[in-house]
Amino acid sequence: KKKQYGECMRKATLDLDSLPVIQNNLYQEHPNISLNNQREVVDWHRSLQKTCNGQNVPRPIV
Repeated sequence: KKKQYGECMRKATLDLDSLPVIQNNLYQEHPNISLNNQREVVDWHRSLQKTCNGQNVPRPIV
C-alpha cells in the first residue's frame, strides 16, 4: 500500500481553555485624523462610495 502524505502525523490536541485571550484593540487613531470633524469623515466615506454601519465605527486610518 502506498503511503499518503501526512499519514504518520498525529492529530493535534488543543485545550481551548488554556489558550490566551485575543484582544482586538489594536486601532490607534492618528492625530491628523482626530482633527477631522464627523462631517469631514462622512464626506470622505461618500467620496469613496463607502458605507459603514454599526456603532463605534472607527474613523479612517489613511
